[in-house]
Amino acid sequence: MILIITLSNIAMAYDRDTWIKMTQLIRDKDFEQVEKYLDELLTSANPEKIYQQYSDVIVNLERHRELEKALEFVNKYIDTYPDYSGDAYIYRKQGWFLTELNRYQEAIESFEKFVAHFKGSIYEPLARYKLGMLYFRTQEYEKAEYNHKFYMEYEKEIRKYGDYLAAIELLDIYFAWGKMEKAKEMIDEGLDLFSRENEDIRDYYIAYYMKQIEYYFIQKDWKNFKRVNRLPVPFYLRIFYGGLNSRLKKMNTVYKYRKNESFVDAYINHRLWKHQEVLKAEIDENQLNKKQKLALQTMRGIAYYWFGEKEKASEYLKTANVRGNFLLDEASYYAALIEFEKGNYEEAEQQLKNYRSLWYSDVPEGHDLVRRLDSKFGRLKFFGEDG
Repeated sequence: MILIITLSNIAMAYDRDTWIKMTQLIRDKDFEQVEKYLDELLTSANPEKIYQQYSDVIVNLERHRELEKALEFVNKYIDTYPDYSGDAYIYRKQGWFLTELNRYQEAIESFEKFVAHFKGSIYEPLARYKLGMLYFRTQEYEKAEYNHKFYMEYEKEIRKYGDYLAAIELLDIYFAWGKMEKAKEMIDEGLDLFSRENEDIRDYYIAYYMKQIEYYFIQKDWKNFKRVNRLPVPFYLRIFYGGLNSRLKKMNTVYKYRKNESFVDAYINHRLWKHQEVLKAEIDENQLNKKQKLALQTMRGIAYYWFGEKEKASEYLKTANVRGNFLLDEASYYAALIEFEKGNYEEAEQQLKNYRSLWYSDVPEGHDLVRRLDSKFGRLKFFGEDG
């Protein structure tokens, strides 16, 4: 079905009927007609007059997880208004989509331009949050700290204890940076402040308790790691903390192999996004059992992915994407992601089967890849829809 949409038949009003028509075009993958509609908007009025209609299409594309197309049309808007005279929301989405597509250096450049041009915007704190995460993953820790602290101050203003919840990710920056004393001070302060008996703030306590476990693990302080090694959640609630369960289970598995210090170090570096260190690690594979070898292949495969050697990464990850690998969620996700990025959706579906079969994972990006694949195959459903 081909739907032709022009400004004349919607009279510049992005109403429900237009939303439905756009939704159908996106589901039919008829992006040519979507682009025609957006091009007419760009040539019809000043940016402040058309941004709502334009941004609604971007929202709809994002909703359907068509991130590449959403980025393409955001870029076209920015090319039309390179002086940043348009709407802040659309400029922010460029960095957002680049981040989701794992194009980190481009995302950093985009967000830095955004915060320079839209200082004081309601979107600046979230842009700073993303910059903090990106600089952490690219090992620029001073910049990561600065941007994350900016976000923490914003959270402090809008919600009680908001800065303490935001500080959870700052701890990862300090772990990777080696500022362990500072991290320990923050963890102790968080544990003192929150009480697990108070249901309103129980999640805060659990989050800080988990960071305490990670702190001792990264320090390889095995005595204290074992002392605190439990998730302080009633058994019947643990299903709601699947990501934390997954991370704790991985640490406990690595703990079993603590006598092989180079293997433990490789996992710690992997956990802290220090992929260069993973590849530099000298590990005698003859001393590893099958589970360890599969995990090491996973860690190396992921490191190669982030260094752009995706064919080599694929070899490692597909080999590791088998039962018995305690990093199976990561192997499955990245093996599928590489195929997805090449447009091999059937193969990506095969590689993602193991991820789909797991009860829980601490790799939330896998859930989004599931939805992106569902969109490609026309299976993506929203609340209230049949089927």
